[in-house]
Amino acid sequence: MLGKRIADERQRLGMSLTEFARRAGVHRNTQTRYESGERSPDAGYLDRLQKIEVNIPYVLFGRNMSPEEALENALEEEYAELGRAFSEELGLSNNDLLLACSTVHRKMEAVPAKRPDDNNFEVFFHRYQAQLKNEFIKAANELLAKSPLVILKGYILVELIEKLEFVLEAKKLVLSPRNKAQAIMHLCQAVRASGGERVELKMVEAAIESST
Repeated sequence: MLGKRIADERQRLGMSLTEFARRAGVHRNTQTRYESGERSPDAGYLDRLQKIEVNIPYVLFGRNMSPEEALENALEEEYAELGRAFSEELGLSNNDLLLACSTVHRKMEAVPAKRPDDNNFEVFFHRYQAQLKNEFIKAANELLAKSPLVILKGYILVELIEKLEFVLEAKKLVLSPRNKAQAIMHLCQAVRASGGERVELKMVEAAIESST
């Protein structure tokens, strides 16, 4: 329990509740609520605790570790939560996220392994990290392409609208704002499904037909 660990650290430092609260910049009653678990500490409070030599990694994670280890541990958890939050906001499922991660994992498993005692291990490690980053970028782009909320890259979207207007003018068609918006969405989906790099006139014609 985080509150108990704050109390443990106060006792380890030999401070009374009143002194500890004063040095932490809070009222004694607030400190009591922190230690009882009735209130969760904010970042500012934890920052002040660090300045009075409280073991923050112990308070946060329940075990002693270096600041570097604590940061790495926190980032792993935060990155996972951030990934899930982005997926949810982009209209993607957990299965989409898991599939993307497993794809990266399979690709990286195919990379030839090097033992730590190899002479070129350092060079290999940096190349491996660069490749891993590149695979995650690819996976991110594939996830974005699946999202119903992310349309297309800016320059593709410009081309899409230009060709839509061109076909409408050539066929002497007039769409209401609502139907035109629907045509753009249908066209975005068609372009994404084709790889997201080219806007074919047949796609535009099909999108117009489906929106009228």
